[in-house]
Amino acid sequence: MPREFPRYHSTLMRLEAQLFHNAHNLLIDACILYKAKSFPTAFALAVLAFEELGKLHLIDHVGAEACLSPKIERQKRLKWLFSRDGVFNHVIKQRWALDETGRVFAEAYQNGSLDRLKQDAFYVGFKRGRVTVPDRIGSRTAYDQIKRGVRVMQRTDDLPFVALFEDSNPASRWLARRYIKSASDALAKLGKKNER
Repeated sequence: MPREFPRYHSTLMRLEAQLFHNAHNLLIDACILYKAKSFPTAFALAVLAFEELGKLHLIDHVGAEACLSPKIERQKRLKWLFSRDGVFNHVIKQRWALDETGRVFAEAYQNGSLDRLKQDAFYVGFKRGRVTVPDRIGSRTAYDQIKRGVRVMQRTDDLPFVALFEDSNPASRWLARRYIKSASDALAKLGKKNER
């Protein structure tokens, strides 16, 4: 029978490192799509990157608490973490990423409207008597979301590469900064806000 949640903290650390890597790749792809003027898809990928970073912070926080807890409590925390109320809930992941931006971005991140907008970026739909199309998501919305994702990467720094009770070190900082520089450079190549 497959496990519902990781057994070891080292597995959580590997998961965090892969989340950081994947968020980076999603942001790079979002920048490529932005340059190709595919703004809705660029936006959606930037939201996915934002969610991956939120998931990383959620796992780091709850995983550390679980690691420090007695076995029964640890299992209970990890079971919650890997449930629909934890890392499988898009709005929860968005809220955790929001905490890392250092700013409050309206109700969009609290009430699920960012998640709905992400879905709208992919699908044609019908709401409140109107046809909705992805093309209503423009360059400014996509750019701002990519920028938020890069900001969360910067604030995350080398967290996914440093284990519990370890200090940041030159190797962990170098690895994190390599990802962050790549994403920051891709964002910079999109141009300034007033040039769009």
